[in-house]
Amino acid sequence: GGVDITVTADGLQTTYTYTDVAPDAWYADAVNYVVSTGVMSGDDTQHLFQPEYGVERSQFAVIVYRFAGGTPTEEDAEFGKGLMGGNGGAFDPSGFLSCEQAIIVLYRLAGEPTVSGTLDDYPYAPKVSESGRDAVTWAWNNGLITEKECVWYPTQAVSRAQVALLLMRYDALIGRNAA
Repeated sequence: GGVDITVTADGLQTTYTYTDVAPDAWYADAVNYVVSTGVMSGDDTQHLFQPEYGVERSQFAVIVYRFAGGTPTEEDAEFGKGLMGGNGGAFDPSGFLSCEQAIIVLYRLAGEPTVSGTLDDYPYAPKVSESGRDAVTWAWNNGLITEKECVWYPTQAVSRAQVALLLMRYDALIGRNAA
């Protein structure tokens, strides 16, 4: 079993098979989206996307950079300035990114739009930090996060499947290069 994703780049077609992504999984379309757009990839040798794995802060920085249309190079290291803050005073590149932190980065990428609505229906509203309140409110009220497919607990490590879903929904809401 698994899902096949065919990507066409420069006139060449490549098919990636991920045996750990069931075609009916809640994240299957999102995995197809991020792999097809070149934003994320999996382990092509073992045919795994690893949807349930947590995302490290350094990995997320590269993913968001690609998502925004960049190609990571040393010269462009300033890209993340202002999008990703420190984690307890340090960037902590190998630390896992929380759901709330991922949402904050996308909120900043969107230009910190005016927030309307509340977190009244969000089951984990009391766990949202004060600094993340606007971002999570924005994500919740615009459908970037819902409780239909998975749990979006603010302090839990965000999974690769959740990142894929966030990016797919962000693109549908705002567009990839909007900032």
